[in-house]
Amino acid sequence: MDWMSISGGPAGGCLALLYAYRDGAASPLPMRAVFEMVGPPSFCHEDWGIYGLAEGTQDSHAAAAGLFSVMAGQEITPGMIAANSYTEQIRGISADMWVTEQSPPTLAAYGVHDRICSFPSVARLIRALEQHHVPYDYIEFPHSGHGLRNDGRLYEAYMDKMEEYLDKYTQQAQKSAPAGFPPDRGAPNILDLY
Repeated sequence: MDWMSISGGPAGGCLALLYAYRDGAASPLPMRAVFEMVGPPSFCHEDWGIYGLAEGTQDSHAAAAGLFSVMAGQEITPGMIAANSYTEQIRGISADMWVTEQSPPTLAAYGVHDRICSFPSVARLIRALEQHHVPYDYIEFPHSGHGLRNDGRLYEAYMDKMEEYLDKYTQQAQKSAPAGFPPDRGAPNILDLY
């Protein structure tokens, strides 16, 4: 194998984004694309109103500090939340903070009515991808929550787009396969990863 794409959903989507953006350049295999569905891309408290973390009260600051401390594995205090001075503490879990011009093409899907992964946090990811000119496709499911179950046509569109990404970005890999790559096998494909 000479390249890879990575994918995940919910927590696995968050991890896929983090690996692709934070660790992809150092990956032993070049990263061709990342596909994900409903993985939290950012942990800024103002985006997490679904858990009451954006209310601007002492209680909401304490709740945000508690949740994000557990998620990040670092101490974050209510005072840090109130002062918005916890960026470095959440950097390790916020994929949007790792996007660069070298980030791989990204296919992402989120449900507008998600009550688990904060839908407003998606805007930070989209802004980062646009700011760094990363090729991406974002499919918004207007009638779905975390399970993306109420927009079947869009689910099919996501799967079609994923095939398009695999064709486009794996064709690049096949064309650049090293001279010693087994000719009877060609470059790896998605089935090789299972």
